[in-house]
Amino acid sequence: SKHRVAVGPSDPDFYKAKFMQARMIVANNDAKYDINKRRAKHFGEHMKECPTWSQAEDTPTQQALILSPGLHAKKMQWLNRHDKECGKLYGMLPLLHHMPMALTDHVDRSPEKNLLAGTIGHVHSWVMGPKEPEVVRGTARPLQYLPLVVFLEFPDAKWKVPGLDEPGLYP
Repeated sequence: SKHRVAVGPSDPDFYKAKFMQARMIVANNDAKYDINKRRAKHFGEHMKECPTWSQAEDTPTQQALILSPGLHAKKMQWLNRHDKECGKLYGMLPLLHHMPMALTDHVDRSPEKNLLAGTIGHVHSWVMGPKEPEVVRGTARPLQYLPLVVFLEFPDAKWKVPGLDEPGLYP
């Protein structure tokens, strides 16, 4: 059944291939987000780097406002939606150099790159917008604006994105 409760740690379902390869299994998004924030904090402590937090912007597009002028009033409803309905985007994205990240969607299906959902890359760097205040090294803080771009590096990649010198670097 789809809504079955496990009987304990020795439940045979936990040893099926789909669970044995899982990075994490949780029942609720709030637990998933909290676990990932704690993992990022732990990773930062290990790497002796404080996380920079990029907060998602829940801003409707101009086209969406034309179709539904009262959309701003529905913002609180957005916060209760499942991440599958919101492009699988987290509310807070921690940015730490070399931190592993898994793609949540197919980014480039070309045989050369093969950047599919579940592919692991590592945060290489990010570019701040011109209005973003200077970051004080060694302090964790939320960004006031979204980064212009976040670069992920994919180990052992031989391909290069046009305009970038490093192989396996993807914006």
